[in-house]
Amino acid sequence: MVEALSEKLALVGYVSTSSGFAAASKQTATIDMDIFRRAMIILQGHVTTTLSTTHGGLTLKVFDAAVSGTTPTTAIITMTGLQLPTTTRGYQCIAEVRSEQLGKKASGYGRYIRARVKNGTLKAIANVVVLGDTSRYGPASDYDLSSVAEIETDSD
Repeated sequence: MVEALSEKLALVGYVSTSSGFAAASKQTATIDMDIFRRAMIILQGHVTTTLSTTHGGLTLKVFDAAVSGTTPTTAIITMTGLQLPTTTRGYQCIAEVRSEQLGKKASGYGRYIRARVKNGTLKAIANVVVLGDTSRYGPASDYDLSSVAEIETDSD
């Protein structure tokens, strides 16, 4: 029997911004990495206005986090390369964090993460999806966010 990908990957975090997202940041809820060996964070974004400036930049940071959601100032991963030309529809970037990376940059942390997207001054839309991989205690779909409306595995 072929295992469904939804049993291996769980949707464990997300950020969805409006078209007026500028000079601000948004972050996921706290994600428990004790359940997963790895997490893949996918950021997709595009500029929604045509301005005389050339680029708008989105920054993706992944932080250690406490269960309460507090984070240290130093990120585990920082991706600043998502420069968004006003002439294109969008770009994506992907970061991967392993559970072994947690707690190395800030003491007192080591189990939870948060992903944060920050935008510059151009209005943009940014969407972040966090997928947990290799569930330790059961099918990954058991740990999907409660906002997941449907999982379809048959292609009838």
